[in-house]
Amino acid sequence: MRVLKAAMALVAMVPLGVVGLSAPASAGEWCGWNEICMFEDALYRGDRYVSHTAVPGRYQIDWWNGDNEISSAMNNSFDFCVRLYDNDDWSGATYTIGYDEVHSTLPGFNDRAESYIVWRCR
Repeated sequence: MRVLKAAMALVAMVPLGVVGLSAPASAGEWCGWNEICMFEDALYRGDRYVSHTAVPGRYQIDWWNGDNEISSAMNNSFDFCVRLYDNDDWSGATYTIGYDEVHSTLPGFNDRAESYIVWRCR
């Protein structure tokens, strides 16, 4: 009887292991339609420091959560572009993300973004 209970417990745990090994949600599921999202680490991992609806304007990245910490970004909008700046108040070097673009890394701009603008680009 003990062997049967142990076997049943093992069989019951198998689905849990399968669920635990499943692939993580895609980045598109993390960043909704018409949203701009910026992540702490490459490949859209780590904390999501920026997540908001694509609306034209000028934005500061919070100094405590995200400022100089952005390593990947998604622009799930179809009409707006994003320009990252490496200084507060929209100055310094820039990195542009076009509409409907995802950047799993930010070559030459990793951990530099401090502010950004969103504008209609099509």
